[in-house]
Amino acid sequence: MSKHEKILITGGAGYIGSVLVQKLMEAKKMWNIKGPSREWATPNIRSFEKITVYDNLMYKQTPLTQYCYRGDEFEFVRGDVRDQEKLLKYVQEADVIIPLAAIVGAPACDRDKELATAVNYEHVKFCCDNAQPHCKIIYPNTNSGYGVGDKGVECTEDTELKPISHYGKTK
Repeated sequence: MSKHEKILITGGAGYIGSVLVQKLMEAKKMWNIKGPSREWATPNIRSFEKITVYDNLMYKQTPLTQYCYRGDEFEFVRGDVRDQEKLLKYVQEADVIIPLAAIVGAPACDRDKELATAVNYEHVKFCCDNAQPHCKIIYPNTNSGYGVGDKGVECTEDTELKPISHYGKTK
């Protein structure tokens, strides 16, 4: 990655996103202090220019407030990933997209399948369809997409998807 990577993290104020942002900010600080070391010689995400977190704060969480003063390196956008008109600008500016926004778990997805589909699937598809050609999309996934495997057979990324819940189908 070049030194001027712009990272978009949808759902970035959630549990995984807030930890990820913290780790990226710490890694960037070390990168800036030490410079690229031998172990970091290959292009990597530590040399990003800016992280944009796009989140609707559904659970009124505030784990990222310590970064808000770093306007040149961090931007928080309060928005719903279903608002494609608003999201489009950030998707098109990104060099890396990490779509973490999700309705998590089978019970929550079963309560509102339309919402789960829009957030868990359609927003990710929108990001993929509208990202710049050079953009990298890092898609963390859950094992729920694989469903129940065969006994004694290790599940890999090549394993056939057999989701058993709406959550798994949307992920």
